[in-house]
Amino acid sequence: MENKQLKIGDEVLLEQCWEDESGQYHDEYVIISRILPDGQLKFRIGHWKERKQKEQKLQAYLNKCEWYEKDVQKTK
Repeated sequence: MENKQLKIGDEVLLEQCWEDESGQYHDEYVIISRILPDGQLKFRIGHWKERKQKEQKLQAYLNKCEWYEKDVQKTK
């Protein structure tokens, strides 16, 4: 699926976003929070005041990774 018009606030799917201890991959639905000049995407998971510990860890992981338009699928 081509994502010609990604913008801040879009919900996207990150397929095989992270791997757990048993080797299972997990998909995540996230919101685009920034689009950097080089096309790199930054995401947020929920509101920062309401995130649970698991979501905070995932948010920290996503902040370390480089994600681009080709890595996501727009959901709406």
